[in-house]
Amino acid sequence: MGWSLPLGFDTWVLIFSLAITGIPHGAIDHVIFLQNPKDVVKNNNLFKTFFTPYLLMVGLTFALWIFIPAVMFWFFLVVAAYHFGQSQLYYISLPFKSVFKLLIYIVWGTFILSSLWLFHWQEQSIIIQSVFDWNLDVGQTIYQSILYATIISGLGSILLLVLLYFKGNLSLKMLVQEVLVLVLLSLLFYFTTPYVAFAVYFGLWHATRVIITEFSFLKMKKSGNFSVVAFLKSFLPFSLLSFLGLGLLFWVSQILQASISPFMLFLIFISALTMPHAYFMERMYNFLANSVNPSSSSPSVQAS
Repeated sequence: MGWSLPLGFDTWVLIFSLAITGIPHGAIDHVIFLQNPKDVVKNNNLFKTFFTPYLLMVGLTFALWIFIPAVMFWFFLVVAAYHFGQSQLYYISLPFKSVFKLLIYIVWGTFILSSLWLFHWQEQSIIIQSVFDWNLDVGQTIYQSILYATIISGLGSILLLVLLYFKGNLSLKMLVQEVLVLVLLSLLFYFTTPYVAFAVYFGLWHATRVIITEFSFLKMKKSGNFSVVAFLKSFLPFSLLSFLGLGLLFWVSQILQASISPFMLFLIFISALTMPHAYFMERMYNFLANSVNPSSSSPSVQAS
């Protein structure tokens, strides 16, 4: 609308969203892990069954960023796209191991990531080029690829949702809602600064949606005997540890006088947490899909 934001406002919006929901939404993976019946027996050795593989995945992600950063960049985008699409559309009734489910998750998430990049091309290019010596000029190969990815994934997401409606997997109300979400997010990305766009989507939309789902999941597993206070307390230990780790990463980069953009450092840090987080969220969403009708080949849950 042409409004000018106060200097530094977008940075504080980003920090606020990350502190309130962005980082905490992945800080209870260990609690989610313990709700799996197969893992209850292993509770007496949680370090071996959860923390060791979790930390190995985090460490491996950092190592891959060091040795094959370009491959890791694109691989992370694919994993993030799937995770974003799953958190948005997990409730849709589809077969448990459906290729269509995998497709719509990735296509939806690809639109989110590619449009975030495309609508803020110059700003994002500066961040990315602090790590990669890529030609990101408008009209060049990478720009054209992201442009086509945005158009194809945007239209593809709507067409796939319409197809699900005609197949009876999605109600008309939810179809309209999901299309409106795509339109509103597109407008948000286009008209706001990159930090505000990322903060509102990642922190105040994606993370909040996941937190609500996590609370519903834990309340269901604990037969309703789970309070909001107990839920909030479960976030604290690993949220604080994540903030400490992020601060340490920025401090080390300053000591080493690294030329890498702080936002790119943050992206690498988030990717290291996202890899194991996406795995444990997959287990949670599969449980939710099975919880309504375990005997069905097309399990579903109601959208909140």
